[in-house]
Amino acid sequence: MGRETIMDFRPHTYRSIFLLIVLSVFFIVVGYQSTAHGKIDKNIKYFELDTTGSYVFWKNSNHYGKVFFESGHIITSENTIKDIDLKLSMNTIKVEDIDYELMRETLTNVLKSSEFFNTKYYPYGYFKLHSAEQIDNKKYSVSGDINLMEADICKTFDARVKMTKNLFFMSSDTIYLDRTLWGIFYLSRNNLYPGDDENTFIVSDTISISVNIAGKLSN
Repeated sequence: MGRETIMDFRPHTYRSIFLLIVLSVFFIVVGYQSTAHGKIDKNIKYFELDTTGSYVFWKNSNHYGKVFFESGHIITSENTIKDIDLKLSMNTIKVEDIDYELMRETLTNVLKSSEFFNTKYYPYGYFKLHSAEQIDNKKYSVSGDINLMEADICKTFDARVKMTKNLFFMSSDTIYLDRTLWGIFYLSRNNLYPGDDENTFIVSDTISISVNIAGKLSN
C-alpha cells in the first residue's frame, strides 16, 4: 500500500468541510426561523399607501397647510403594525389659510426656498417606523425617524389606527417639531446671525404636524 500524503486527500477534505459548513448554516437558519419566528406568518398584509388620501397637516404661528406623500407602505399582522415606510414630497407643500393668491404663493415659495426646507436640493422627506405598541383597540404608541434634509429626528406619538380586511388608516395626535433641529433658523428668535430682513419679524421655531395616512391592500 502506497503512502498517502496530505496532498492526496486535501481536495476531498476541503470539499467535505465546505459542504459541512453550508449544511450547518442552513440548519441553523431553519432552526432559528422555526424556534424564534415560528412558522411563516400567513396573517402578514402589505398595504400600498393611497397618496390621494394621505397627507401631513402642518401649522406654524398663524399659518397652516398640507404636504402630500410621494409613496409608502404599511405592513401588518393581525393587530400588529410591523412596518411603516413613507416618502413625503416636499414640493407639494400647500398654504391653506391665505385667500389672496399672490401672498399665498409668496409664503409657499419661502417655505420651499433655501431659507426653510430647500426643496430644490431636498425634495423628499421620510418617515421610518421603529416600533408601534398597541395601547387599546384604537390607539397605538408609534415611534420612528422623521428625516428632513438628510437629518433624522426620532419622535414618539400616539395615533388612532383602523384596520379592515383591505384598508389601513392612521391619524396621529399632534406632533411638535423644533425646526432648528434641522438647521432652519430663518426668522427664528434663536438665529445668532439674522439678516437685515429678520430684525422686525419672528416666526415660531415650533411646527406642529399631524399625519394622516390611508393604505390599500396590495395584491
